[in-house]
Amino acid sequence: MIAVRQAIDVEAKVLKLVRRALVLTYDQVTADRQGCLVELLRFVANPTRIRFVEDS
Repeated sequence: MIAVRQAIDVEAKVLKLVRRALVLTYDQVTADRQGCLVELLRFVANPTRIRFVEDS
C-alpha cells in the first residue's frame, strides 16, 4: 500500500527535508507458501525525487 504522511525527525534529517515534510511510504510483505509472513520491507521516500507506481 502506498501512502503519504509527515516525516518523523530522523527521516527528515536522513532525507534532507524540513521538519514535518511529507514523505511517501510503501510496505511490502512477503509470505511463504503456507501464507506465513516472513519479511516486511518498509520504504520511505522524498516525494519530490521518487514516484511509486503500483501495478494491479
